[in-house]
Amino acid sequence: MKKKLLFLLSLPLLLVACEPNLTSSSGSSLSGDSSPSLSDSSTSSSSSSSLPLPTDIRSALEYLAKEKNYSFTIYEGGEPEPAYLFTYYFTEKVVGHTALDALEYTDLRIQDDTGVYPLNYYEDHLISGEYIRMEDGSLCQNVWEISDTLYGKSESFLSSLPSGETSLTITDKAYRLNLIKTLGYDNSAIVDLSSLKASFEGGQLSLSFTLGETDLLLVASDFGTTDVPLYDRFLSEGGDVYVPEETLAELRRLFATNQMIISQSSEQMTFRELLHPNYYFSCYEGSDMFSGYVAINKPEENIVGVYMAVGEGSFSADSVSGVTGIAVSTARPVWDVPDMMQFYRYPSAMLLWSNLQFLGEGLDENMALVVEGKGLTYHTDESTIVNDFVTNFSIDQSFPTDTYVPYSLSFDIQLDEEDRTSVVEIYYLYFYNNFTSAGYLHYSISGFGNTSLPKLDELIA
Repeated sequence: MKKKLLFLLSLPLLLVACEPNLTSSSGSSLSGDSSPSLSDSSTSSSSSSSLPLPTDIRSALEYLAKEKNYSFTIYEGGEPEPAYLFTYYFTEKVVGHTALDALEYTDLRIQDDTGVYPLNYYEDHLISGEYIRMEDGSLCQNVWEISDTLYGKSESFLSSLPSGETSLTITDKAYRLNLIKTLGYDNSAIVDLSSLKASFEGGQLSLSFTLGETDLLLVASDFGTTDVPLYDRFLSEGGDVYVPEETLAELRRLFATNQMIISQSSEQMTFRELLHPNYYFSCYEGSDMFSGYVAINKPEENIVGVYMAVGEGSFSADSVSGVTGIAVSTARPVWDVPDMMQFYRYPSAMLLWSNLQFLGEGLDENMALVVEGKGLTYHTDESTIVNDFVTNFSIDQSFPTDTYVPYSLSFDIQLDEEDRTSVVEIYYLYFYNNFTSAGYLHYSISGFGNTSLPKLDELIA
């Protein structure tokens, strides 16, 4: 475990939903030509444009700022044959991007009558996610509220543009900033962005610019007629929002208790961590001492923050009854905020819990050669989820990911329905020596919801 880290994706992303977006590392090419056109579910049919179709640069930019039906295609390199990168789709109910020759980069958000859910491409097929929730826990109802777009932005700049122009240069900083945010880049990228050379011809708006040392071309088209072929295909295959099966829902609930004991064993010893919303301790099996941290919020006693603590006795994989005493040093906090969730990044913060759709049944095929499942088993090799796990469990501190390359996660879930005790085995697989060797780490997690230490609870209450 480690202090909380901000996890950043390496690729620019279009969407800024409440849950982090994923860019999968697996999946094969699928021809866009095979996607059917569905007249009864077409994403373009739901748009009701109030503006006439663009005829010049100003009307095209105003269309992008006021309407909800168009597409961007991004190319790298100059004319006459730039390399196709992404298509960004904007419709009333679907916003997102994909690359038809690299479908693993598909990241769409779909709005239906209940809420908004993600659609990605993973392991050679389209998969949906659960409904996205806002920070207050409510379901997101409008896909445009959680998507970075040009809708409704830069009105002062647009009003200053001359009409009838089909070629001009855009230097307005606010508009350039809005554009790179819409394309998923951080605001700091503005320093590497050149002026935008805009042109309008044949019903299409073209914006040429340089970002860093890369020449890019954005072509805005399909005004009022944008369709999303992958979404149409998804519907034609009977696709709908993802609902996790009962076992996975229970797995997420167990980790959300923020009470658990994590055991990791090697040939020499077993290391254990006790997690609780208000404290964290660690010890080696066989020791009669342990140490950790306690969050206390007692402003009336001037004791506010996270403080170091030591304990006598021990805790096992399924019991804290062996703990005989705990001493907390309140002279000086090691962290000013009395919140363990900020001080340590508990497993409940993993990206996995909002992306259960990326778990496939069974152990990873490589792990299945080494271990045998005892309960219901699942696995994923989705790179963002696996890398987030590595960060969450601080594996990268001992196994740098540039040498020990993360590969997959496997879960063995053993639920006890009678006394609600459960054990979850997690197997993390990695490769090293230039992918010629493999290794794995094993974590056994138990004691869900049963790590309270009553006397300590009384002390910090």
